[in-house]
Amino acid sequence: MENKNQGYGKEAIRERFDKAPSDLFHYVELGLISGNDYLHYMKLLSLYNNEIGYAFPTINQLCVFLNKSTKSIVESNKRLQKYGLLEILERRGHNNNCYKTVAPFTNTELDKLYPTEAKKFLLRKEKLLEKEEQDKQRLAAFVNEDKNNHM
Repeated sequence: MENKNQGYGKEAIRERFDKAPSDLFHYVELGLISGNDYLHYMKLLSLYNNEIGYAFPTINQLCVFLNKSTKSIVESNKRLQKYGLLEILERRGHNNNCYKTVAPFTNTELDKLYPTEAKKFLLRKEKLLEKEEQDKQRLAAFVNEDKNNHM
């Protein structure tokens, strides 16, 4: 399917987007929250009403917005709460809660709070970058060998 909205990258997207806190992605890198939790947080952030101080979608609305089950929404809420990204004010007798999105910790603060996860992330990153370098060297050797065979 061809996209009629021409353009690439940040410069092409001038409307219809929400800004994400850059430190939020580090929660995903450390394995504290999932990519789905990231999207969940961003949807709640986009629904946040500054005048009243919270977002108030129903669980069913979140299910529709994020194409997730009720169980997935509830689990995501719990993870976001656990890591200090979300406060939920439960409204007894109502079909929806009030959600307050909380600014994420900086990457440095998060690494200090979760040193084991930060260390695992750095080791994994180092290992993957090392593998990437080996792949580049193998490709260069293959290209050189192929050139020599065609001479």
